[in-house]
This record gives sequence, C-alpha cells and structure tokens, in this order.
Amino acid sequence: MASKDMGIIVDSTVLPLYSTLREIPTAIESENVTLDGSMYTDFTANRRAWAVGWEKLKAADYDTIRALYNAQYTNESIPLVEIPEYGIAAPMKLVISERDIRLNGEIISGFTLTLKEQYAIS
Repeated sequence: MASKDMGIIVDSTVLPLYSTLREIPTAIESENVTLDGSMYTDFTANRRAWAVGWEKLKAADYDTIRALYNAQYTNESIPLVEIPEYGIAAPMKLVISERDIRLNGEIISGFTLTLKEQYAIS
C-alpha cells in the first residue's frame, strides 16, 4: 500500500496517490527441447514491471497520465520513473489499461498504469 508521503514520479510529474502497487517479475528465458527429448532452459535475465492501480481517479489526473503516456511516443523516448519508497529510479515504458468512465466523465474507475523497466535487473 502506498505511503501517504510518497508518490510515483514520471519525468518530474508526481502521479496521484495510488490504491495498489504490484511488482511483476518476468524471467527472460528460452525453454528448449532437443531431438532426443531432453529439455533445458537458456536463462538471460530478469525484468520487472510495476502495476499501479487506482480505484477512483479524477478525470484531470487521468488526462495527466494520458499525456505522459502519449509523450513517450511523440518524444520517442522512455521516461524516467522514480518510486522513492522502494529506492527505484529507472527508465520505464508506460502502458495504460482501458478506462471505465463514471459520473459523466468526472471519475475514472479501475484504472491501471503498468510501468515496464527498460533494463534487466539481473
């Protein structure tokens, strides 16, 4: 759960306080089966992503996140993301979920921003 003093920072923009933060580890590997039926794994590295969720998000806050998401494509660069409470600062690709629009567009519910770290962590 998020600390009340900490937020996630994307290229100097502080995101609204999130409801959930989930770490998603992914192994970069290749499983191989030889002709004789033997199996082995070529392990390359571990990658990590972070799923940041909001139960309810103001439309203006969604617009800010959407602008950051769009900027990575218009600027052709992956933004620097900081998660201070875990000591993380790394370039991360932003991936946004579908949005559920409520109250005549004033509230976005059940929204998730996934932050995919650019470099392997091992």
